[in-house]
Amino acid sequence: MGKYRLEILFFFLSTCLWSQAQDVIFNRTGDRIACTFVENTKEYVSYFVTDSNALSLVSKDQLLCVKAEGSSAEKCFKNDTLVTRGNQNSLFLVGKVLNISPEIITLFTIRGEEAVFAYIPINDILLIKLSNGDIEKFYEQSKQAQTVSSYELGRLDAKEYYRTPDGVIVTEVISGLFLYPGLISMVVAFVPPSKLDNPKNPNNNLLKTDFEYYNGYQKQAKKKKVKDSLISLFSGIFTTVTILIIANL
Repeated sequence: MGKYRLEILFFFLSTCLWSQAQDVIFNRTGDRIACTFVENTKEYVSYFVTDSNALSLVSKDQLLCVKAEGSSAEKCFKNDTLVTRGNQNSLFLVGKVLNISPEIITLFTIRGEEAVFAYIPINDILLIKLSNGDIEKFYEQSKQAQTVSSYELGRLDAKEYYRTPDGVIVTEVISGLFLYPGLISMVVAFVPPSKLDNPKNPNNNLLKTDFEYYNGYQKQAKKKKVKDSLISLFSGIFTTVTILIIANL
């Protein structure tokens, strides 16, 4: 294995993108539009769509790239930067991120005169710095996902990042203080938690995108909530009993 080898799935779909001798534009979703340019300036391009008499005009900040027949592709976007995982060094990829799914990142970029689509496994990404300055981090998610299942990862994260709501703790303590650990306190303790989000959790986004992760996280969060609730309830009971014993000495 070479020092700079990158274990990454990187498909180039460029051979057919300019397959016909004509003007071409790519919009922000990556759709290829064959057309004939009427005017191509620094700010906008006007064109007729192939096999249509309709004239369209679009600002270049709404496009990924334009390519006039016989010319190089012109980039119309600011680069996003992907930092990938190498054996020893990280490798930087630049282009426009079109989509981030739980498994794959779709990247559009320009190499020489050609438009290129790349499909990159999310586990090969350390982080993405978007053109607007936002940073998406994938390191912790990728590192853990290699060794545990989604369900187990959710369970481990819940142990670390789930916090029983303060309202639940207060309710249980008050119930214990008044020696009234009735139905309400039991329901509060054993109802599965609904608020699971924690911005400190590096895999917080998986709660919405990975069903198995969500199940593992919620099951462990419920166990933690029940434990915290019972501790709070019995601490209230213990406090009241202690006070009564002292008062009757």
